[in-house]
Parts: sequence; structure tokens; C-alpha cells
Amino acid sequence: MYSYQIVEWILFFYIYCVFGWIFESTYVSLKSKKFVNRGFMKGPMIPIYGEGAIMMVIATYPVRGNIPLEFVMGMVGATLLEFVVGAIMEYVFKVKYWDYSNQPFNVKGYICLSSTICWGVLSVLLAELIHIPIERFVLSINDTVQYGLVLCVSALFVFDAVTSAKEAWDLRILLVALTKAKEEIVALQHQLEVKKDQIAEQLTDKKEELVEQLTDYKEEITSQLVDKKEELFEDLQAKKEYIVQSLKKGSAVVKEAESLKKKIDDERKRYQAMVEKLSLPNVRILRRNPGATSKKFYEALESVKEHLEIKRKNK
Repeated sequence: MYSYQIVEWILFFYIYCVFGWIFESTYVSLKSKKFVNRGFMKGPMIPIYGEGAIMMVIATYPVRGNIPLEFVMGMVGATLLEFVVGAIMEYVFKVKYWDYSNQPFNVKGYICLSSTICWGVLSVLLAELIHIPIERFVLSINDTVQYGLVLCVSALFVFDAVTSAKEAWDLRILLVALTKAKEEIVALQHQLEVKKDQIAEQLTDKKEELVEQLTDYKEEITSQLVDKKEELFEDLQAKKEYIVQSLKKGSAVVKEAESLKKKIDDERKRYQAMVEKLSLPNVRILRRNPGATSKKFYEALESVKEHLEIKRKNK
């Protein structure tokens, strides 16, 4: 087996990528009761399955025929691979494209006990049953045909991988922008609450000042009621109006509060505009990975998913 040529290893990888896509898409489609083109890439390939299969083939070869060891070796190798790939993808794209957080005995959502056991069972099946006919098929292909297949499929694979990675990166940029806008709204709302408290304090002070002035004017009116009733009453009303207008228009705190309200409205409109501008290419990767999650950008990702669902229903 270790005498495989590099071209044969590549063909094995592509074959298992396709098998993984068939398995995953069938499972998710049956569960969703609709067809789901599952996987990180757009085409019918899921690289993690290809990588896992190659890892299992390598890990089980030294113990071929010993089923318990095939189970353990393949399980360990594939589980480590799944953990590393999951961690790297989340670090780069800020999204978990598979998440076992709701499964018992999981490690950071990248791996869990049930998937680890499945990898072990699959390792035994691969070593004892699946890989044998695939190996026979690949080795029976003419060398020229092998190279031709690898060149053609590799070109498609690389193109798909690059465009899919760009989609994931665009989604990352969108989630960062949405989260930043949300944080700005929260910060502005906090500032507005502080200004409201300051305004309330000023209103209390002005109210007390107004009451005192009105009391003084009332006493003055009372003492001079006969001679200057109308004149003093008009003066009193003018003073009252002046104080009220001064409070509404002249207060710097009130103006700041109005400015903050405008900023909050503008930021909300900007946030909504970013969501509304979502086009199919921006979020196609989420259609292929409906269970994708993000710890850091949870709210932003849920907003995108909600908008996608609304667009789907309105079609």
C-alpha cells in the first residue's frame, strides 16, 4: 500500500471526498426533507472525508487484519484530523461549519464521543471492505488516464476550493461588520441613557427654580393686584415661557441627547442595510451548512440566517 504513487493517493482522496459528499448530503437531505448540497465546497466533494479516509488508510495499514487495532488507530487518527481542521477553520473564518456542542462528551464542539466512535467503525469498514475494491479500481486505470483524471479534477477542485474560501471570507467580513455596528449601537444607547439621567436632573433643578420664581411672582402679583394685575400676569407668563424654552433649546445635554438619537438611528439603518444587501453569493455557503455556528459573532450570524429564511419564504 505504501508503494502507491502520488497520483493514486490523489485519486483515492477525490473518490472519498465524493463518497463523503454523497453520505453527508443524503443524511442531511433526509433529515431536512429537502435536498441540501452539503459541505464547505459548492461541488460534490467534502474534503474532510477525503482527508479522513486517507488518514484511516495510513493509520490502519500497519495493523491490517487486527480489527480492534484498526478501530483504535483509525479512530484516533481521524478524530485528531477533525479537531485540527475544525479549529483552523474557525480561527480563520470565525465560523464553525460543524458543531458538536450539543452532543455529550464533546471537545470545544469540534469532536465528540459519538463521531469518534463512528470514525473507528468506519476505519474498520474502510480497511476490511471499502478500500479493497477502490484500490483495485484505481490501480487498474492506465497511467495516462490517471494523470489526465487528476489534472482535470484537480483544476475543478482548486477552483471550487478557492471560490468557496472566498465566500467564507466574505461571510467573515460581513459578520465582523455587523457585530461592530451592533456594538456601536449598544454603546450609543448607553451614552443616551446617561444623557437622559442628566436631563432628568436638570429638569428637576429647573422645576424647583421655576416654582420658586413663580411663587415670588405670585406674591408680587398679590401685593400689587389692583394696580398691575394684567401687566404682572403677562410678565409672569413671559418669564415662565423663557425658562421652558431655555430648558428645551439652550441645554447642551439635550442637544447631545438629540445627536445621540440621530446617530443610533443612522447606525440601525446602516446595520439593516448591510443585512438587506445580502446576495446569494454572499451567503450560499450557509445554505450548504445550515448548522454553522459562531461563538464570537452569534447575533450577527443569526441575523443573517433569519434574513435568509425570510427571503426563502418570500420567493
